[in-house]
Amino acid sequence: MAAQGQANNFDFLRFVAAISVIIAHSVPLTGNGHDIINFLTNGQMNLGSLAVDIFFAISGYLITASYLKQNNLTQYIIARLLRIFPALIVFVLIMIFMIGPIISNQSILSYFSSKLTYTYLKNITLYLHQYELTGFDALSSTAERYSTNGSLWTLRVEFSLYIVVAILGYCKLLNKFTVCVIFIMSFFITFIAKDSYLIIFFNLSTIFFGGSIFYLYRKNIKFNKYPLTPILILLGSCILGMGLVQCVQTVGIYIIFQFALSQDIHLHKFAKYGDFSYGIYIYGFPIQQILIHLNNGQMSNIANFMLAVPMAIFAGFISFHIIEKPCMRLKLKFANIKK
Repeated sequence: MAAQGQANNFDFLRFVAAISVIIAHSVPLTGNGHDIINFLTNGQMNLGSLAVDIFFAISGYLITASYLKQNNLTQYIIARLLRIFPALIVFVLIMIFMIGPIISNQSILSYFSSKLTYTYLKNITLYLHQYELTGFDALSSTAERYSTNGSLWTLRVEFSLYIVVAILGYCKLLNKFTVCVIFIMSFFITFIAKDSYLIIFFNLSTIFFGGSIFYLYRKNIKFNKYPLTPILILLGSCILGMGLVQCVQTVGIYIIFQFALSQDIHLHKFAKYGDFSYGIYIYGFPIQQILIHLNNGQMSNIANFMLAVPMAIFAGFISFHIIEKPCMRLKLKFANIKK
């Protein structure tokens, strides 16, 4: 059942994951509603974390494929930089110089005189975050009322894993044995780690390298048309209220790729007009916060995501066609020059 070439459902899954993040964020940002996944899993997982897991599983598969197909460290690094940073840089600049002055509760002069305004540029580095934008207040009663880019933290983790793949590839260690060892180590570290960030990092590392394993063993893994056993395992974990994270890291990844690589589910051309998932992901959070601000901090979670989703899709459309697509052409041009 493994798809050949571009015949897969990855684009559809990424789009759904990006929309799911917006739906998930609508609850903590508005302070209203309930996360259905959190309820169904007895508090073990929420919709946002499930969506991020889907992103990382797909990323592990595609990034491993990217390095092994290129087998060139320079090309790989340039490809990863062009995929992440141009859209991120434009996002940060738009937030500082276009959105910020409009939504700030300070005067234009005070806004551009504030040091906080320019420290927002730290977000471009991935590893330094500045969630607050000078004078912005969503006016809600939630802990997130001053945040404008709460989705960006995952980019730091993802880029770190890109670096790990680059090191493994350069050292000729991007193979089945090494990747399986990293997967197992990450899996068990999530049990013993005490720091919350380390737990999150190694959970996502497990998911990412689980995706790598599916790429490396793509010719050996056989999918059942109806994956009843993995589904029953996940349902059992939800009912018992324990072990779901570990189940998602294993049988959950199986179900993701069962869907992604299926030739019976015909969503292979879903992104024929472009892959908007990255733009949706980075613009969704600030759009949601601005909507809450415009409603004086009082907004239902349903109204928030129903308004934010089409606006984020439009932002993703613009980001893809104005920034991301030209950068992908540049990436291909550079690869041809190097050959």
